[in-house]
Amino acid sequence: MEKVDWKTQKTRETIGIWGTESGCGATHLAIALASYVAGRQRMHTTVAECNTSQAFAKLEQVYERLPEISENREFWIRRICYKKQVSIEEIRQMQASGQECLILDFGKTVQTQWECFLSCKICIVVLSLREWKLPSFERFMEETREHKERKSWCFVVRDGFREDIREMEKRYQIYLKQMPCEMDPFQIRRENIKFYESLLQTGRR
Repeated sequence: MEKVDWKTQKTRETIGIWGTESGCGATHLAIALASYVAGRQRMHTTVAECNTSQAFAKLEQVYERLPEISENREFWIRRICYKKQVSIEEIRQMQASGQECLILDFGKTVQTQWECFLSCKICIVVLSLREWKLPSFERFMEETREHKERKSWCFVVRDGFREDIREMEKRYQIYLKQMPCEMDPFQIRRENIKFYESLLQTGRR
């Protein structure tokens, strides 16, 4: 893969969030992080759905109280723009458009979008240590062991016992950040602010 030239990206912050398994919390984190960036740092923020889950379409339907899912390609919640199911070409166009903050929600890992994830200035991997989801994380770590970029990624775990977290950290020589409880991702709690601040620093390249 060609080395990413950050100078070609006019967007100030490009954040990629990659889940190792469905239900790990990648979309929840993407929304919460967008709420933090837009609310605390006052940056114009776009969240792009880079997967086929249709989570954003359902989110719009509930938020706007629509009788059925709309065909709109984008919608707004609290000054944050949400774009539904964007293509790889659309991702590249957004990266070059000069936005202040672009958050890419890749959801469950899809290898065809790997290049887009690596092109992000901040790379976040969300995982679960639940017994039935742990194999996906272990497979992901095996598949990416040759990637030198991995040392700069930010790994976030939504659940798991402290002993299991420490074991995975030791096995893979990484640091796992525990995701705090955020019942409403649109309203960041004061005690969780430092967590989101750390995400923007740990995964930076």
